[in-house]
Amino acid sequence: AETGFAIGRKLQHLRAYTRRIRANKQRSDQLARRLGTSRSFITLKRGKMSQFGLYGLAVMGQNFALNVAEKGFSISVCNRSPSKVDDCVKRAEEELGDKKSNLKGFKDAEEFVTSLAKPRKVMFLVKAGSPVDSCIDLFLDLLEPGDVLIDGGNEWYENSIRRAKR
Repeated sequence: AETGFAIGRKLQHLRAYTRRIRANKQRSDQLARRLGTSRSFITLKRGKMSQFGLYGLAVMGQNFALNVAEKGFSISVCNRSPSKVDDCVKRAEEELGDKKSNLKGFKDAEEFVTSLAKPRKVMFLVKAGSPVDSCIDLFLDLLEPGDVLIDGGNEWYENSIRRAKR
């Protein structure tokens, strides 16, 4: 059994740790105000959040994601089929060398969206037609006002106009 003294010391350490966390958040907020940006941008610069998201990892999607990561941008990727995420992450590890950490794979759409710095920028590369509508439906519930959803596929412009009204 622990003595009252040992428990008191643990509480002191816990309180000190909590104060440090609050102080770090306050410093991040102050820095963000001075830079005219948000705390999520500061967190992004610390390497915790991605600048861009890509959903759809067929041939074009994987190559696009690898190109973005190779150019030094952080990107999160996701796909309906989890095996495609594994393939893309494996390719990043094999092909990108020290820049492989720029690409992060997610098998869950909600975790994928959460990994992105606000305002979120999500591009999807899926087949034209109903897969585009399904993709929009998926992200409408996960994104917030001010986030950007980009259809990067080859879709008929009238369908894009119709979808933009949603």
